[in-house]
Amino acid sequence: MDDKKQQIKAMIEAHDKIIIFRHRSPDLDSVGSQMALKHAIKQHYPHKEVLCYGDEQYYDFNFVGVYDQVSDKEIKESLVIVTDTANAQRISSQKYLLAKVIIKIDHHQDLEDELYGVINYVDQTASSTCEVLYYIFKYFEEFIFNVEIARCLFIGMYADTGGFSFPNTKPKTFEALSKIVSYDFDYEQTVTNIKSHDLATVKIIGYAYQNLIIENGVGHILFSKKFQRQHKISPQKLSIVANFLGIIKELEMWAVFIEYNDFVRVNMRSRKKYDISKVAVDFRGGGHKNASGAMLENFEQVSEILERLNELI
Repeated sequence: MDDKKQQIKAMIEAHDKIIIFRHRSPDLDSVGSQMALKHAIKQHYPHKEVLCYGDEQYYDFNFVGVYDQVSDKEIKESLVIVTDTANAQRISSQKYLLAKVIIKIDHHQDLEDELYGVINYVDQTASSTCEVLYYIFKYFEEFIFNVEIARCLFIGMYADTGGFSFPNTKPKTFEALSKIVSYDFDYEQTVTNIKSHDLATVKIIGYAYQNLIIENGVGHILFSKKFQRQHKISPQKLSIVANFLGIIKELEMWAVFIEYNDFVRVNMRSRKKYDISKVAVDFRGGGHKNASGAMLENFEQVSEILERLNELI
């Protein structure tokens, strides 16, 4: 892996323009890793142009950083680095293929047919892609952290570990954290930003608690486009619901189905002993053993997902 760190550094040094992509329906690790990497490159190579690509507006994440306007021409001239994205079809835009060179930096399960980068740096032992970046940065003695790099890394690590409570939280996570929190960013406000939601979103979480269907330890709930119109809530806002259902004792696994214009997004979670990542991969998705995402063509496929989850019980 040390050789790959050197290769990544050499690629960055060889390109004047770098564009950083993430996955569709982003979470705070994908956004945090994008922004941390942008700040890190600009810190050490101030003459380089570094842009973060985002084809959707997730205003709740603006406290992490704001996306840049990126043209096709710029992508063609650039090194593209994709963070926190296991498989190519989940990259936020297929425009990444326009790039001269592509690098993948991730912590998800690595599939042989998903090595979409010229360099594929994947550390499955890391809690988050932000943790992966921390150890890449730390490897280079000349690397200098700053407050913004530390803040963005913290956001991704905090979010992907559930506030350092999930099983993916390891000793090396706390080792990285001890360094990151030594920088003088507003820790309290940052955590508040991560955990706070507007009243409309909290009401939807309450709706999910009341309407979740549980059978044989497997829970699910559907959010149609009609529901979203009636409640004036975006599918992006609904993506957080899965994270709040884990407090229900009767659940072993659960799935939240969210209808978009041309597909259905599935957010799946499970208790420690159940590996749902393989189910996700079979439905155009991927992720972790206990937290994965998938994509369906329509709600008619919901029963297929639930059948597969029930097979794991």
